[in-house]
Amino acid sequence: IRARFFFVFFFFFFFKQKTAYEISACLVGSEMCIRDSPKTPVDVMSERVARNLNCRKGSCIYGLIGYQAVRYYMQIKYLKNISKAGDGMQKVTAISWSFNSKRLAVASADRYIHLFDEAGNHMEKFPTKPIIKGQKAYVVRALQFSPDNQKLAIAQSDNIIFIYKLGLEWNEKKSIINKYEQSSSVTCMCWPNQRQNEIVFGLAEGKVRVGYIRKQYKSESLYRTSSYTVSIAGSLDGQSIISGHLDHSIIRMNLEKKEKIQIIKHSSVPYALDWGVHIAVGGNDQMLTFYDEGGAVVQKFDYTSDETVKEFTVASFNPSGESVAVGNFNKFFVYLSLIHICRCRRIERCRSRWSP
Repeated sequence: IRARFFFVFFFFFFFKQKTAYEISACLVGSEMCIRDSPKTPVDVMSERVARNLNCRKGSCIYGLIGYQAVRYYMQIKYLKNISKAGDGMQKVTAISWSFNSKRLAVASADRYIHLFDEAGNHMEKFPTKPIIKGQKAYVVRALQFSPDNQKLAIAQSDNIIFIYKLGLEWNEKKSIINKYEQSSSVTCMCWPNQRQNEIVFGLAEGKVRVGYIRKQYKSESLYRTSSYTVSIAGSLDGQSIISGHLDHSIIRMNLEKKEKIQIIKHSSVPYALDWGVHIAVGGNDQMLTFYDEGGAVVQKFDYTSDETVKEFTVASFNPSGESVAVGNFNKFFVYLSLIHICRCRRIERCRSRWSP
C-alpha cells in the first residue's frame, strides 16, 4: 500500500469536527478505528490461506489487504496533527491527494485551500472565489487534482467549478484556467484516471456532466436523472464512472462508448461510494456492500446490531484499488481485499473477497 495511504492517519484532528463527512485517499477528520495485532506473522498467515485454497506455498501469490492485513502485519500509529484545532464548528469540507502523492489539498470552513507536502508540512494556502464577487454564502463541496498533478478542480455550492493551474513546484503562480457555471449546485466530482482533459461532476438537479479542460468554459451533460446526485467515482482505468443518487440508484457509464446503465438499486442512499477492485457502497442503514462492475453483490457487512456504528458517509480506495477507508460518524474503517493469484498452467485469479 502506498505511502500516501498511511499518511492519512496524521490527519485525525485537523479541526474539532469529529464526524467523518469527507475522506480522500483515506483521510478523515475523525478518530481511528483499526484493530491491529502483530501476533500472527505473514508467513504463518500465508500458509493458512494456502491450506484453505488447496494450493502449495510455492505455487500461489498471496495479496492480503484489509482488516486482516492491518490486524496481522500493519502497525498503524498516530504521528501528529498537521493543523491546530479551531474554536467552534470548523468542518473540513473537502480533501484530495495529488496522483503523485506529493501534495495534499484541504478545504476549510473559511473557504481557503490549504496545501501540504507528503510529510504533512503546511506549504501554501489561497482563498477560493465566489461566482458573484463579494458573495460568501457558499462552501467548497469537492476537490480533485488532475492526473498530471498540475491542476486542482474546486467544486462549489454556488453552482460553479474552478480549475486552478498550480504547477509542479511550490509557490508557483496560481491562475484560473477554466470555470464551469452550472444551473444548480455542484454536489460531487471526480477526475478520471488518465483522462487529463475531462472532469466529471454531479449536480443537485440529478445531472452528471463533463467539463473539457482544453475547451475553455465548455461542459456538457453525460446523462440526467430525476434524483439528486450524492456521490461519484471513477474506475481504476479511467474508462468508466459511477454516480449515486438520492433514490438509491447507482448508474455506470462508459466514457468511451457513452453507454449508461443502472447497475445497482442500493438499500440506502449511497453517500459512501468509490470504485477500486470492486465498488464499495455504504449509507445510513449501517451496512457496507461490495459489488462487482455489473452490480452483483460480492460481499456485505451488516453492522445493524452494533450500536457504535452509525451511517457511512464517505469512502475512498487507495491507488491500487485493493484497500478502502470508509468514514462512519466518529470513526472510520479500513477494508482490505484478499486476492489470490494462482500459478497453474496460466495465471488467473482464484478468489477475491473482503474481510474485516
